[in-house]
Amino acid sequence: MEKSNKSNNHSLNKSKYFMPILLMIIYLCIALFITLGVRSVFGNQKEDESIKISDNSGEEFYFNDKYDSAITEFTSLQEKDNWPSYTADTAKIQSIQGNYVKSNSTLQKAYEGRNKVIDTKSAQNDNIKEKDVDLASQIVFTYFLNGEYKKALDYGEFYLNIYPQESKLQQTMFTVYLSNNESEKAKYIVKNYSLDEQNSDDIVSLAQMNFILGNYDIGLKLLNEAWNVDKNSLKIFDAVEQVSDRTTLLNDVDKAKEENKNEEFHNAVLAKIYSLNEADKEKALALVEKMDKENVDSANVDLLKYDLLKDKDGQEIIDTLKDKYDETTLMGCYIRAIENYENKKYDEAFKYAKKCIVIDKNYNGTYYLIENIKSAQQKPQLAEPFVIDAMYNEEYNYNTIVKTAEYYKNVLKDSNKAIHYYELAGHVNPKDADIFYNIGLIQLNNQRIDDAIESIKKSISISESNPKYYRALGCIYLDKKDDEKSIEYIRKAYDLDDKDILTLNDAACYYAMIDNNVDRAMTNIKSAYDGINEETKEENKNIISDNYNRIKSAFDSSQKDGNSKTKISELKLIY
Repeated sequence: MEKSNKSNNHSLNKSKYFMPILLMIIYLCIALFITLGVRSVFGNQKEDESIKISDNSGEEFYFNDKYDSAITEFTSLQEKDNWPSYTADTAKIQSIQGNYVKSNSTLQKAYEGRNKVIDTKSAQNDNIKEKDVDLASQIVFTYFLNGEYKKALDYGEFYLNIYPQESKLQQTMFTVYLSNNESEKAKYIVKNYSLDEQNSDDIVSLAQMNFILGNYDIGLKLLNEAWNVDKNSLKIFDAVEQVSDRTTLLNDVDKAKEENKNEEFHNAVLAKIYSLNEADKEKALALVEKMDKENVDSANVDLLKYDLLKDKDGQEIIDTLKDKYDETTLMGCYIRAIENYENKKYDEAFKYAKKCIVIDKNYNGTYYLIENIKSAQQKPQLAEPFVIDAMYNEEYNYNTIVKTAEYYKNVLKDSNKAIHYYELAGHVNPKDADIFYNIGLIQLNNQRIDDAIESIKKSISISESNPKYYRALGCIYLDKKDDEKSIEYIRKAYDLDDKDILTLNDAACYYAMIDNNVDRAMTNIKSAYDGINEETKEENKNIISDNYNRIKSAFDSSQKDGNSKTKISELKLIY
């Protein structure tokens, strides 16, 4: 019995010490796991944060889409600084949020704060010209983005009288003048632009302003000059891509080639133009291969080669380019960002995109790549500050405003902001019919049918030869049960392009659903179906295929029973 008690006591003592030791081991393991986890998380965060694209804590919040926190931080920073740049930053964020009245009020405060500093004796001894020009451009452009065209004009001309030779302010006023229908003053800006002839990107900016004014021959010559200064300026090919009338540019390139003017440059531009059309990509590739043999050394051509061959030899080309361009160059980081994006390594892609911004914060290609990265991560809202900053980078370039509108329309599905930015673009370039067409589609989606009709009719008044505008109106009238107007506009679209598969689809829908003529419906939908190719958008391909199957089924039935007046429902139109 005593032995048994001793044994039990020993067991109890053993248990008494064993449990705390076991718990201690468990706690240590948990602590170690947490430590390793935290190190892993913060190690990555530290690596990510080491690539700073912000200059202060307010911008840090801004680039992370934390606008209210950014405003709070900018307000705090402004209290320690008499120069009102942080106030202007606050106004910019309020504009992004759609608080245009509040933004205008904040811009006024920034302007008044600026005047107080300028009026002090100490300011007269300080060199604040550069800061003042930056502030002026931001105030004027933000007023413009708020839809305050007249205020932007008044403030802009005030500053332009003080700094008439500052190119940054000239770029801003180019857009402001166009938005106020002051085209002669915009032309004067271009004619008297303070060009840095040793800066390729600045030469491209002047070329783009000429393209916007319709001066394609001058714009092409300026791109040639930019090429001669720096063939690696990625803005050169971006400018070519943004040209609205590629046919005119193509003719100018052909004319220059006939005159034996810089064949290398014109072949490069020609290749870029061809690459933008699926049917001409073989021509583009042939020119790229020709330039390869001639050892044309240009980041633009290298990037174009990758774009053309990425489905076939993408990784091999990427590896070659990574050897050629290291991580200290814009092209080196840009191609690595693209590589990781294509391989779905989005965090790594974003890291390299941020490196691009550190190297050259004015290159907009990076900002639009970030939009793609964030969209792929299912975080499209986080791209907003980058899309907005692209506009501020190129205040002269209305194409960036259109891209912003497209971002809100197609990515964020924010119809109010999309229309706002389309309307801004329409004020700058009222001859761009697509702007009003897109506004019309948004209005249609919001059930503002009459407004949509007026917007698309405006597109037709600008460009009478584009079938998609007539097709859209035909579809709208079909939905409105106005059959007469519907077929009128669908036929106009068909007369302009009888091979357009979208128009053929809509004609088939009309004949099937309204005219009950399955034979004519079948003729049109078969032509549409047979016309599907690799350029056809997946959504349109699916609609046409589904409509084809439905109409074909009804057509086959009609052939059996001899009834060609079969009514078909549930067909889809393509606007």
